[in-house]
Amino acid sequence: MKRNPSDLAASADRLAPLERQPLNIQVAARLRAEILAGHRLPGEKLPNELDLSDRYAVSRATIREAIGMLVFAGLVERRHGSGTYVTLGHLPA
Repeated sequence: MKRNPSDLAASADRLAPLERQPLNIQVAARLRAEILAGHRLPGEKLPNELDLSDRYAVSRATIREAIGMLVFAGLVERRHGSGTYVTLGHLPA
C-alpha cells in the first residue's frame, strides 16, 4: 500500500503510547521544544485543541493537560474566546 506524503508527515507527529512518560507530558515536551527552537514565535497563536489532538492522535483532554503545563511554565497563555498564544517576551536562554 502506497502512503500519501502528508500521511508520512502526520505519522512523524504521532506519540508513542508505550513510552514511559504519559502522553500529556510527551505533547507538552514537543510543543515546548518547538517554542524554544523558535518554530513558534512570541505572540503566535497555537493550533486549536482539536487540530492538535488530530496531529498527535490523542484526546482533547490530553491536549488540554499539556497546554496547562505550558501555561504553568509561562511558555504560553490562554486568552478566553481567542485561543492559546506563545508568551510575548519569552526567549530561549
